[in-house]
Amino acid sequence: ENPHTFINPFFGMHRVQMSSFGQQVYFMVLGSVFDTEMLLHTMYDLKGSSQGRLITEEDKLAGKVRKDLNLTADGIKFHLGPNNRDLFLKQVAADTTFCQAN
Repeated sequence: ENPHTFINPFFGMHRVQMSSFGQQVYFMVLGSVFDTEMLLHTMYDLKGSSQGRLITEEDKLAGKVRKDLNLTADGIKFHLGPNNRDLFLKQVAADTTFCQAN
């Protein structure tokens, strides 16, 4: 119904009883957004927040996934062109409408 969505595929939400800790752990299983044949030189985990969204230079050198504030600090900009920009914005609007309805 929405083949070009930017929303990760949701496979399930689970609960595990950790008897040794006497508590329950909840977790979700999502499809990977990094499922590609292409070589990824740098990855960013973008959540649209600035709270706690920066890794250190040491972590960057270690190859860890960068966060929102690293994207701007690294001077990264997206150049989509007019056609791709329109497609991108339409998909964001469709995904937003889906999330609001569900």
